[in-house]
Amino acid sequence: PTMSLKTFFNRPSPSKPGQMSRRMRAALVVGFVAAGAMLLINESAHIQTASTLQSIRVSSDLLRTVNSLLRELAMAESAQRGYVLTADNAYLEPYRQSKEEVQKYVRQLDGAVALDAEMREQASDLTKAVAQKFGEMDLVIRLRGQNKTDAADFVVSSNVGLDEMQRTRALGAQLIESASEQVVDNRVEIFRLLNVTRFGLAAGILAALLGFVLYTQQ
Repeated sequence: PTMSLKTFFNRPSPSKPGQMSRRMRAALVVGFVAAGAMLLINESAHIQTASTLQSIRVSSDLLRTVNSLLRELAMAESAQRGYVLTADNAYLEPYRQSKEEVQKYVRQLDGAVALDAEMREQASDLTKAVAQKFGEMDLVIRLRGQNKTDAADFVVSSNVGLDEMQRTRALGAQLIESASEQVVDNRVEIFRLLNVTRFGLAAGILAALLGFVLYTQQ
């Protein structure tokens, strides 16, 4: 059949080579924006997640260190008390062993530079209290070893050692509470980051689908 002149002149002109429709350009823009947004969200979430996991590890290590320190300190005090009461040198070896373990944990606390300022201050207060407690226990053991029983009994009866032990335990409990709260807060942050990643991925998929729809409708 023949084509009328009106139909011929009114038909759409074919696209020129290299010419891109507005819908195709919009589809490409949407696709690139979606891909870039997904990369940024995932990379940011990855960095924050790694940092948060490191903070959880530091706090967990701190909890173990403080609990072990307090346990060994109590064992050292028990050995010191046994020596003061009996003058039996057999009590000195477990005392020395516990003291060495406590000093090892004190060095770990001193090297915990990854802690925040408040927890570093709490750790410093705890290590100072531990040093004062061992100063009192060493003094009592030295006096008892020199057969200065009255002087040793006087130091024990003054409750200086009891007060220092209670203060050390209180500082340890305070540091444990701070570390535990930090672990809880960091776990909440991990869940938030996982949700951010999930929602970012969902938004990126929706944007990609939108771009695909724009492309197919041209």
